[in-house]
Amino acid sequence: MNRLKSAWTLLCIFLFLSSANAPHLFAQVATLRGQLKLHGAPSSSMLPETELLLGMFYFDREIANQKSLSQKDGSFSFTKLPLQENYTYIVKATYEGMDFFSDPVNLTSSSSSPLHTELTIYPVTSSTENIEMTERIFFDLSKESDLIKISHEITLENKGAAAYNPMAEDGQKIVLELLKGSFDLSLGSGLNRSEVDIDEEKSALILRKRLYPDRPGQKFEFSYFYVPDGHHISFPRKLSITRKLWSFSFNSSKPSIKNNLFSWINDNQGPRYEATNLPAGASIDLTISNIPLQKDPYFHALYAGLAFLVFFFGAYIWQQKRNTKQTPNIDPTRLAFEHLQHLTKQYKEGSISKKQFDRQHKELQQYLFEKNKEEDIFIKAS
Repeated sequence: MNRLKSAWTLLCIFLFLSSANAPHLFAQVATLRGQLKLHGAPSSSMLPETELLLGMFYFDREIANQKSLSQKDGSFSFTKLPLQENYTYIVKATYEGMDFFSDPVNLTSSSSSPLHTELTIYPVTSSTENIEMTERIFFDLSKESDLIKISHEITLENKGAAAYNPMAEDGQKIVLELLKGSFDLSLGSGLNRSEVDIDEEKSALILRKRLYPDRPGQKFEFSYFYVPDGHHISFPRKLSITRKLWSFSFNSSKPSIKNNLFSWINDNQGPRYEATNLPAGASIDLTISNIPLQKDPYFHALYAGLAFLVFFFGAYIWQQKRNTKQTPNIDPTRLAFEHLQHLTKQYKEGSISKKQFDRQHKELQQYLFEKNKEEDIFIKAS
């Protein structure tokens, strides 16, 4: 008898905890009814016996699914569904390799059975003819290195009447070319790894995004790093799809783009170079000029050499003026020695680099050597 009471007590506790953790176990049930339609087809063109999958979500977490087939008239139904607040139902149909979804049916405290939804299926194409792209590229030119971060913000929109399926083997692809030699690719919002193939040989991304008509454009971002080998970046592109808008912006006023297709714009969206309505298949020969390099040994050496020449040329002019005024001549050899001493002092103080010191020191020694040879010849001739 005591064992029977204990078993009954445990059963009651189990049932109480189960009802508290899963309120749908004892909730009312509902039927979801809907209609399957083929977009652009006459109402008599139904999709009978199309397999449908119902996803059941509780607080955005899928907890179950149920299969069904559409009827001869394209109608479908799912029965014995929990009629419980915070439940959501989404119906999926696969047609010619593409998944199509109904609008979510979100249940509230006032929801009642039967529930209703519609699922529209579109014709499927593997052509990119009606795909439009908006692309904004931003060049982050760091103040401390020549490492450039290049960020892409892209929106793709299907302007046609058919859904674009990128998975077709013989279909057209959406290709995004990167700068050769770029590295550290980072996929941002709106783009996951399953939606892109990386062609390392061609430095390109091949998108695998399904694009549905009559929907807002799909926006996504990615970025990578690049080290230029000079002050110009060649950006040749053959466009795989129509570019409704293509813009370049920089966090520096120095870079420039000289191309008749691009206009300089400075408005409330910020300064940028922008081109519009570029057709698919167009070859764009684009060069970005005047890229500022923070650590440029060639230009540092050039500036130091020019400064050195200006110094000696100035000293020469000053000496000629002194001679014209019949003032005592300044010995250029002594001047070179003084500059050599000053150069050594600058190097010890750390105001010039070893590379600058070695170059100027060598030039001064060469000058003194040549000067010494001239004086020797003059003495022998006299």
